[in-house]
Amino acid sequence: MLLELTIRNFVLVEMAKLSVSPNLTVLTGETGAGKSLLLDALGAVLGDKTQPFWVRPNCHKAEVTAEFDVSQLDIARQWLSDNELDENTTTCLLRRTINPDGRSKAYINGHSVPLSQLRQFAEQLVEMHSQHEHHALLQPRVQLNLLDTWGQHQQLKNKVSQAYTSWHKLNQTRQQLQADAKNRQERVALLSFQQEELSTIQLTEGDYEELSNEHSRLSHAQDILSTLAQTQTLFDDERSGSLMQLRQGLRLLENMDGQDEALHNTMNQYRNALTELEDVSEQLEQRARHTIVDDYRLNTLDAQLSNMHRLAKKYFVMPNELWHKIQNINEELDSLQDQNEVLESLDKEIEQALFDYKKVADKLSAQRQKAAPQIAQLIIQQLQALGMTHSRLEWQLTQQAQPQETGWDSAEILFSANPGQVLYPMSKVASGGELARISLAIEVCVADQIHLPVLVFDEVDVGVGGGVADSIGQKLANIAQHKQVLCITHQPQVAAWGDQHWRIAKLTTGNNTLTSIQVLDDAGRTDELARMLGTTDDSIETQHHAQHLLTRTKAKKRA
Repeated sequence: MLLELTIRNFVLVEMAKLSVSPNLTVLTGETGAGKSLLLDALGAVLGDKTQPFWVRPNCHKAEVTAEFDVSQLDIARQWLSDNELDENTTTCLLRRTINPDGRSKAYINGHSVPLSQLRQFAEQLVEMHSQHEHHALLQPRVQLNLLDTWGQHQQLKNKVSQAYTSWHKLNQTRQQLQADAKNRQERVALLSFQQEELSTIQLTEGDYEELSNEHSRLSHAQDILSTLAQTQTLFDDERSGSLMQLRQGLRLLENMDGQDEALHNTMNQYRNALTELEDVSEQLEQRARHTIVDDYRLNTLDAQLSNMHRLAKKYFVMPNELWHKIQNINEELDSLQDQNEVLESLDKEIEQALFDYKKVADKLSAQRQKAAPQIAQLIIQQLQALGMTHSRLEWQLTQQAQPQETGWDSAEILFSANPGQVLYPMSKVASGGELARISLAIEVCVADQIHLPVLVFDEVDVGVGGGVADSIGQKLANIAQHKQVLCITHQPQVAAWGDQHWRIAKLTTGNNTLTSIQVLDDAGRTDELARMLGTTDDSIETQHHAQHLLTRTKAKKRA
């Protein structure tokens, strides 16, 4: 519920702080006085697009604040908590500031928030019904949504939407695979050629390194043998070899064993070193025996490595990375060749998803077919009470060939205002005044299903008067027993039904023009109703007429 609306420097409003009735608040005033400014201000604080001219001339910013009671709105309070905007109170404060360049800032409970977040939260608080909303009623999507709102189909609609999303995503995947089929075939052909070409080198992981090492040994085999032979000679020559001389030295030391205990450890070290050198000599001899000069093998390796370098250059990789390239080609080729199996599996998933969709969508269609004549009859009853005694109306539901997110059905309201006429789409035959009354009749029917606490109507009574206007006022008052309602009206019969009455007036002093908003008492309401009755004088008869209208309406409300 809207508790208070505060407006500062907004167009012609310098300052207004308005406490709002929990029931029906009517807004009246002469044409051009600024009644729509109030709705613009409320729209601004709820997240509507701002305009530079909304800032009052010579002011650095405009500001609108709205305080809401959210104590009974569990979803709204949970949203505040989830977004860490909850101040642990029963009220919530929305604020919007607007700069002269049109830029604005939004706040929830004192926290700066993105405009999208303000809109998301405000959608849970207020529903606006302007004259533009009557035209929105002509849209098939809106007409279908109204039927679902009255029929309380939301839970089933959510299931249909989820089933459609699953089916649609699978279809998109399949369409993408089919669209890529030509490219996939070309890719398979290329990869198959590459696979065949690379298979000629019969490469496994680490082969390049092993072949490179072997090539290096063979290409230097003669040098290695020569070096090993020279080294062996230095070790093992019978006359001058180092090992022969070291053995002789060891024998000399052993002959002194026991003569100098201090040499014992040194002699052991000598003996160990000699043993290690003998092992080195043996290993060199063994390496020499295994080193083979093999020109044929060397030529074979030259050819293999040359082929590897050629392919590595062709595929833009290092030679030691060729094995990974082969693996990647094989994996991609396997994946592409598996696409036929993927398509077969996908077709089965799509078939199941469509079956699941049909199950819930058929159920939703059946509920809509059942609800359509019921809500149509209720709206006709409301229209008759609004003076459209011969009106007829029905929802025409047509099934679509392809699944839709909202189900199989498209909806169109057919309407006739006069007896003997064929029903035609409402968008083609309903006048502006008729649309306004149809819109109100629908609101009366679906008010209990709308979970928003505040409803705002802008001139829903356009084009009517007399007893019809009185009926409209009564309808609004009935809605206001369960919802908070704000209504701009030009009809005194509607205004008389208000629990609270604001009069908007334009005041000009010299070059300065301001819009004032006055909360009227009973005497003020009588004067305003007299003005709205259309007389230009302050005759006693007009005052009596206004007083009678107000008294009679109060009596009806008490009845």
